[in-house]
Amino acid sequence: MERSLAGLRAAGFERCHLFVHTGNAVAREFSRRSGWVDRTDLAMMTIVLNAAP
Repeated sequence: MERSLAGLRAAGFERCHLFVHTGNAVAREFSRRSGWVDRTDLAMMTIVLNAAP
């Protein structure tokens, strides 16, 4: 992961976002230990465009 983040930094990106399923406690804890922070000011929203009637 660090190599990917270093590449983004080198390309001039200032931030990166990571989507982790709320029920995946292992991934969330790993991400926190790696420096990622939970965003409480945003909510992900989805619309299904090709839903069966």
